Amino acid sequence: MKNKTIIGCIVLVAAVITMCWCVDEDPVSTHTLPKSEPVPAPTIKEDTCEKIEGLTCIRVSGCGWNNWDADMDNDGLVVEIVYLDAIGDIITSKCTKQMPISADVKIYASDTSSSPKTKLVFSAHYTEDQLIYGSIYPRIRIPKEEISVDPSIDYQYGDVEITIHTPTQGTFQDKNEINKLYETE
Repeated sequence: MKNKTIIGCIVLVAAVITMCWCVDEDPVSTHTLPKSEPVPAPTIKEDTCEKIEGLTCIRVSGCGWNNWDADMDNDGLVVEIVYLDAIGDIITSKCTKQMPISADVKIYASDTSSSPKTKLVFSAHYTEDQLIYGSIYPRIRIPKEEISVDPSIDYQYGDVEITIHTPTQGTFQDKNEINKLYETE
């Protein structure tokens, strides 16, 4: 027992000596540190949806001329993309507004109402940040100055074709016919 006590005392003395060598010999500061403000919790971005349950196809709808600036004149064509399930019902989940997509848009014209619409008068790729979201579905604005039609040659109505690219569900495509390509006075 005596040996254990002696060994314990030696260990205790060694620990005290070690602690004394580690003590900083600089004088202790007498000024106070500034009070720290509470750090706000990081804002967690709401998860974006990478999938729309039941999505099997899209529909290009809502094609029409619209005004999106301060003057009274229409500025161009606005196209809305609607998501549909397998039986053709419209999907209205929150993911329809949150799923990041990109879109390719093509507009075709012809010279008469009965001829095939094969003349490409507009083509563009829209990234996620270029799409406008209404209450539920993405919309695409196509400025009238970018649609290369000649009212003296081209028939007033044409086709709008849209292909969207989703993060996980692939590519979807639809065409809307009989869209006004320019306004007459």
